[in-house]
Amino acid sequence: MPDDDIIEYCRVLLHRTLVRSRPVEKLFNPRQALSLVTFAKHVREAHVAMLEHGMEEEMARGVASYLGIGVDRLADYNSSLCTWHNTGEKVNHTYGRQALPMVWDYTEIYPASGSSGDWSGAFDWIIRNINAGALASDVPSSVLRGSATRIPLEDGFIDAIVTDPPYYDAVPYADLADFFYVWLKRSVGHLYPSEFRTPLTPKAQEATQNPVRHGGDNDKAKQFYEDMMTKAFVEMHRVLKPSGQATIVFAHKSTDAWETLISALVKAGFRVEASWPLHTEMATRLRARNSAALASSTFINCSKREAGNAGLFNQVRRDMQNIIQPQLESFWDSGIRGADLFMSAIGPGLEAYSQYDTVKRASGAEVGVGEFLIEVRKLVLDFVLERVFNERSASERIDEATQFALLSLWAYGYEFPSDEARKLAQSSGIELDDLSKTSLVNVRGEKAVLLSAKERAKKDDDFGKPRAETGQVPMIEALQKTLVLLPEGRQAITDYLETVKYRDSESFWRTAQAFAEVLGDDEEEGRAIDELMTLRDNLPKPSQAAQAGLFS
Repeated sequence: MPDDDIIEYCRVLLHRTLVRSRPVEKLFNPRQALSLVTFAKHVREAHVAMLEHGMEEEMARGVASYLGIGVDRLADYNSSLCTWHNTGEKVNHTYGRQALPMVWDYTEIYPASGSSGDWSGAFDWIIRNINAGALASDVPSSVLRGSATRIPLEDGFIDAIVTDPPYYDAVPYADLADFFYVWLKRSVGHLYPSEFRTPLTPKAQEATQNPVRHGGDNDKAKQFYEDMMTKAFVEMHRVLKPSGQATIVFAHKSTDAWETLISALVKAGFRVEASWPLHTEMATRLRARNSAALASSTFINCSKREAGNAGLFNQVRRDMQNIIQPQLESFWDSGIRGADLFMSAIGPGLEAYSQYDTVKRASGAEVGVGEFLIEVRKLVLDFVLERVFNERSASERIDEATQFALLSLWAYGYEFPSDEARKLAQSSGIELDDLSKTSLVNVRGEKAVLLSAKERAKKDDDFGKPRAETGQVPMIEALQKTLVLLPEGRQAITDYLETVKYRDSESFWRTAQAFAEVLGDDEEEGRAIDELMTLRDNLPKPSQAAQAGLFS
């Protein structure tokens, strides 16, 4: 077949098999597409030429495979989604985040220019990785491609396992892999026919929580993910030696994700022996900027558990407290804060919980993983409040709504997943629906938003007024109402605080200071609380109306 016909044929195939829902011209302009199919064509020709020159088939296939990977790297830096890195003076690759981004404009390079993003740069990175692997060990490695649910090894074969499993619903790996799969299929797919037999990556058995693949049913998607993880962990348990060790790396803000992972681990017969958080993410990555994204991953070290053991919840909880407390102190001293601290505490808690097949209360009722996670959060909540207030038993003096607001802002900021809001509320001893009714938090779908003082004042006519059933106002609500009154002057502040019985409350002012420290000067409410704190010592005496409880 003439070269021109091959290129045209490749372009037709590319158009049919790239991302079916997105026309090829949206991912690559005509010049980029033509360049890439040309490189793919020459990779195939290079393989043929190596064989003609007498190179062994295995060596020729290996060299061609690296060339095919080079085409994939070239595609990553030569799509219509690549932007310019202003400070580095170079081209950004397509996957600056774990998704195909929307861009207003893009950077196009000449792939043989000898500059940023070209073929020589792509291949230079491949050579660096080959050399780094050679330096790491002189012991040959065996790589098997297959499913974690069906490991082609005999029982008790492996000394140690280290795995970084899919993070629940965090990343659509298979969908993202299609971008690279189609180019490998065109360049070296003929050398690996069984691996490239489908038009796009196979997705039916991918261990991910994706409702789209289950008719939009989130419960089915969650159950599918847990089943797949359980099968994988059971296989790990089977091939691991009796004295072997398994390390699982996991990071996710959703306790649903942790609940699913832990359920799978316990069902598979593993016991957690140790865990520790490590900062694994770059602070400058796109996903981390201005978000509550996790900076740490939790490394969970496990061994095989003897089957048949049952634990009593009261004892397990005491063991959890004894294990978690010193670990939290270590994490805190290491600078771990926010959502990372909550997630890091799950591992130490697991050390007590996962020793048993089941954990039961005195009544005989089984304690599920969800209840276990709530207990962990309560322990972390108490620890954090003690650190924020520099004293013990702070949680006993602060109402539930205020605990929720303080911990939410500390761990996530104003916006965070609604699932986390619900479980954090439960850990604080209150229901999310109750917080929503009082306008503290607004829940829409998967997102929860803490409302500012101004937003609450506009939304709720009863904002800041004592509850009819208790005659009290939560500290967070009284604090926000006071911020709304700041423009009206010191007398209005004094009279309001006198009415709600917080003017002389040391707990109230310490709570206000805690919110100021959590919010910082970058947030408007943080600056407003700082202003309020400067007025505290100069507030006037309450008016007679306020003393009589008539202030409104």
